[in-house]
Amino acid sequence: MITCSQVGIRKPNPKYILIVSVPTTQPEPKTIKTTLNHPGWHTAMVEEMTALHNNHTWVLVPRQPHMNVIGCKWVFKTKLNSDGSLDRLKARLVAKGYNQQEGVDYTEIFSPVIRPATIRTILTVATIKGWSLRQLDVKNAFLHGHLDTTVFMNQPPCFEDPQLPNHFNPSMVAFFLSQAKYMSDLLLNTRMTNCKPSPTPMASKQPHLANHDDLFPDITEYRRIASTLQYLTLTRPDLCYVVNSVCQNMHAPTYGHFQMVKRILRYVKGVD
Repeated sequence: MITCSQVGIRKPNPKYILIVSVPTTQPEPKTIKTTLNHPGWHTAMVEEMTALHNNHTWVLVPRQPHMNVIGCKWVFKTKLNSDGSLDRLKARLVAKGYNQQEGVDYTEIFSPVIRPATIRTILTVATIKGWSLRQLDVKNAFLHGHLDTTVFMNQPPCFEDPQLPNHFNPSMVAFFLSQAKYMSDLLLNTRMTNCKPSPTPMASKQPHLANHDDLFPDITEYRRIASTLQYLTLTRPDLCYVVNSVCQNMHAPTYGHFQMVKRILRYVKGVD
């Protein structure tokens, strides 16, 4: 058996990374106790509760022996602008679904996701027809769906109804298109922000390098960048072929393959 150290493959040492990310905001709280004295997080929780009530997400009912009542928790997330400044504080109330039993509380779960082929078809038809496209984000979109089963959940922490403290919530109800931020983050993480743009994602003839066929020493880094590029193909069909090509060599990439990856990044820089 050949080990990674024998062939010179080693994980990158974090202390040699030149890019340093300086946090501009406080760490995201993990528990609700750490948010009680912060007005921003309290406002975010109030907004979430207001949306839940406006959508008639639940009604309070007394507990019965047959009910499988699950808990809930608050999840806090800091949303940043493209320049790294604070956009807003976001709080989401989530149910502890792992307390449910498959086949008893539910039969199947899935998350409907639009297929990349559908996105490309819509863009193609809109281009041919001369239609205008608009992007949007549906606020609290998950609240607009409907459950075909009744789910019993404890009242949210710190937002219990004082008149009905022992009642529970039976849940009644359970895109935009842009990867500019994703591309800029990709260039930043690969230290290619100031690279020279390329007019095409792939050269008609690869330049011959002295070590062109030698194995690239950092396979982990190669795989990380190539995998990240795969997500760009969702809205960039012009990258599908070349990204597929570099991903076929993840098991043993060479310096030549890494040059192909860098050319893709330089092409992305030109259209960023």
